[in-house]
Amino acid sequence: KEHTKYKSVKQMLDDKLAGKKKQLRMVVIHRVYLQQQYRQHAQLYSPYTEEHDRYTQCLVQMALSNYTVVRKTAQYCLKKCLSVMLYSRAFFLRDIIKYLDPDKGISHEQLKGALFSLCMPRLTSFLVPQPHLFCDVIPAICKAQHSEKDSIINAIEHLIDYLMEEYRTICFSTRLPESAVTLASQLAGPLPEDKVQQGLEIARHKDETNRKCFNLCIERLLEILKNNKTTWRFLDLTADVIRLMIQRDMNISEDLVKTFLQFLTHDSIGLRIISFRVISYVIYLRRRVYKETVLDPST
Repeated sequence: KEHTKYKSVKQMLDDKLAGKKKQLRMVVIHRVYLQQQYRQHAQLYSPYTEEHDRYTQCLVQMALSNYTVVRKTAQYCLKKCLSVMLYSRAFFLRDIIKYLDPDKGISHEQLKGALFSLCMPRLTSFLVPQPHLFCDVIPAICKAQHSEKDSIINAIEHLIDYLMEEYRTICFSTRLPESAVTLASQLAGPLPEDKVQQGLEIARHKDETNRKCFNLCIERLLEILKNNKTTWRFLDLTADVIRLMIQRDMNISEDLVKTFLQFLTHDSIGLRIISFRVISYVIYLRRRVYKETVLDPST
């Protein structure tokens, strides 16, 4: 659209009768701006080298610094880096998650740097489609009880809300029914049988991996709920995360049901409300399915 607008203005300014071209300052600046956009778009697919990785690791360390100005500047540069090299986030995401562990003596400033780094949209949106990262970062956030300051609590709640909003559109189960394979074959035409079986095997392996990550995440969250050192705020936060993670096509463990049955009589009213919703949903999912029988009224 911008390129079309530039060409239209350029043609209107040209003197075609005399064969002269006019170059106004506004048009030249617009052309430079378009060239910069083209350059950034071309760099989206540039290779991620070891030198890039070394610079990115330095930015991550500065984004977790104890100094506020250094943290903000590094996080801004890191955001720009993600806009150019999108998938570089897979190399340093686990380094940021390490700073959410309260047992490693992480300072308040480093925790804030880790939380605000994770709040970057390009970094947060990468967590949900990656189950192995999702099951690491969600329990880590729920255990980040370093501080009760408003800035920390607001950052944690914002991060959890964003992840859960994205999570509702993501399905962990990737099982393919036979009808889907048949319809795909009719649409694409005859396919080699070995390729079809290879694709089904990849989908089956991915489904098993996703289910293991899902169960592992639930187990870690239940451990946080059972920990007596967990504060009331993080109890409510963890229980609400588990409530949102329950899906129809995923197995619900017996330990989860027993834990929320005990929380029905908890002192916290918020936790009792969440437990009631979890138990109600589990009962709804596990209800007996009755078969409909058509009766002949004449008999």
